[in-house]
Amino acid sequence: MKRLLLALGCLAAAVGHAQDYVVLNTQDTLRGKVKLLSYDLLDRVQLQNNSKQTLTALQVRAVRLEGVTYRPVRQANAVRFMQELQSGYLSFFAYRIDNSTRFDGRLLYLMSGNQLELPNIGFKKQMGEFLRECPSLAEDIKDGKLGRTEIDSIIQLFNTCIDKRTQERTTAPATPPAASAAIAELTRLQQELSEADFPNKKDAEDMLADIIKRSSNNETLPNYLLEGFTNLLSAQPELLEKWKAVRESLKKGG
Repeated sequence: MKRLLLALGCLAAAVGHAQDYVVLNTQDTLRGKVKLLSYDLLDRVQLQNNSKQTLTALQVRAVRLEGVTYRPVRQANAVRFMQELQSGYLSFFAYRIDNSTRFDGRLLYLMSGNQLELPNIGFKKQMGEFLRECPSLAEDIKDGKLGRTEIDSIIQLFNTCIDKRTQERTTAPATPPAASAAIAELTRLQQELSEADFPNKKDAEDMLADIIKRSSNNETLPNYLLEGFTNLLSAQPELLEKWKAVRESLKKGG
């Protein structure tokens, strides 16, 4: 009986580890026993299957551990693995405060790279300003109609607002030659971006894909999209310079 229980316990552990995995920036998925490691400025994840390897947060897109998804997020000068509570253009993360082992901190993170620790004091003012891309929602927060206890609803409403704005396509005339040249440059930039390795790369790829699609439809590019993509490339000087040149071409093409 004891041997049977031991065997069942080992089987349950093996199944649990099989469900844990690490997704690399290359889109490869590695499965095995996963352990998160916290360092001063750059978190790491240890993966053990046939062998043991340690990866930095800069190499990883996502970690799945015991049914919870973790993503690398740049915070100040550090890159931390944070628990993903909600995802979208506005994501919501839980993080460790100081040297705590508990994920008690809460961070709001926009795909543009802007972030805000969930405020206790001055919630209405700080949140209203942070979510100003959706004016009606921002006003409801400032007026006290939505408060800190409704944070989950606020995030869902904001992402719905952004999705609606993104989906509102207008019929446009044929793309002028100058814009076509800029789109070609954007496509080359997209290829170079796919070969780069940095935190929030997936967000940058999504935003660039949106920029290319909008430009191809000869749509006006919203400022939040342009500035957001620029912010995401701030730690990649070569890509940033190429993007700035393409951005100028887009202005001339428009």
